[in-house]
Amino acid sequence: MDIGITASDMGNGSFWSVYAREVKAAIVLVEHRYWGESSPYQVLDAEAFRYLTVDQAIADYTRFARTVKVPFDTDASSNAPQAVCGQSSAKCIASSSP
Repeated sequence: MDIGITASDMGNGSFWSVYAREVKAAIVLVEHRYWGESSPYQVLDAEAFRYLTVDQAIADYTRFARTVKVPFDTDASSNAPQAVCGQSSAKCIASSSP
């Protein structure tokens, strides 16, 4: 999954960007489906929300983590260490992930 990250996207002086630079890590913000512009359906009804579950969200993050490509990961290793953090639903997902 090529997400189009460029070097200019990787830092604004925040704590996380400074930390990521120190440990040579990427910071990737993942917008969960159904939020913002990530809705998989044009009409949000009961049928559309059948995939809005914690299990599905964890599966989405897992797929993303295994397939994301960042510019400095030259061997495209899906085994690179990752940390998941967030707030609201992302925090819940991070705290319930194995």
